[in-house]
Amino acid sequence: MIFRRVVAYLIDYILLWIVIILFYLLGSFVQKRLPVETSEIVLLISFYLTPLFIMVYMSFKDFLFRNASIGKKIMKTHVISIVDNNKNLRKQLIIRNLFGVFLLPIEGILVLSGQRRLGDSYTNTAVVMDVEMRT
Repeated sequence: MIFRRVVAYLIDYILLWIVIILFYLLGSFVQKRLPVETSEIVLLISFYLTPLFIMVYMSFKDFLFRNASIGKKIMKTHVISIVDNNKNLRKQLIIRNLFGVFLLPIEGILVLSGQRRLGDSYTNTAVVMDVEMRT
């Protein structure tokens, strides 16, 4: 399961950076065609929007495929609530993923060592394999 979680995260992270690079290339293309004053504004906006985009994507990534990010979907895992039968899972997912945004090194060490993430412990969630994979 550790392997699946790490690969799922790497897939999500790589896809995130592909989108950021595409936005940067598009911004560079547009910036070269604008007057100098306007191009500086475009550069400033992209400077502030990139971290915001990263935080929003990483916070809401598990909303994409019924409690799974793109990486989790590919690796056939998803997130569940272990206390309330997924009644408050959306709220739990956001809080869980914010732990990953702000405590990434600690969360990574915990996952690599086979322990539960702080976000999972705090929100009472767990990453499990999809049903068809368990048989």
